[in-house]
Amino acid sequence: MNKKQKQKPESIAVTQHAIDKYLLVTGCQNKDDAEARIKKMFRRAKEVSLPKQYKLQRLLHNRVTQARYFEFDKFRMVIVDDTMVTFEERYL
Repeated sequence: MNKKQKQKPESIAVTQHAIDKYLLVTGCQNKDDAEARIKKMFRRAKEVSLPKQYKLQRLLHNRVTQARYFEFDKFRMVIVDDTMVTFEERYL
């Protein structure tokens, strides 16, 4: 983590959209357990920086400037204001 990055949040909120995406991407069938699993993955995740062209695409598509990206295994979590807004499979 470079000096400009903030510390990783100790705890996060998880949106319903992020839970729905988790269920879709992982194939998990247990909705009751999904949020706990997402938070466990987040605790193990490392913050990453996306290439500038991908950040620009996300900015134009989502209008969010302060998103932070965390990766664990083949998954990426997008965090805005200590809230996980989406969960996705990473392709980069």
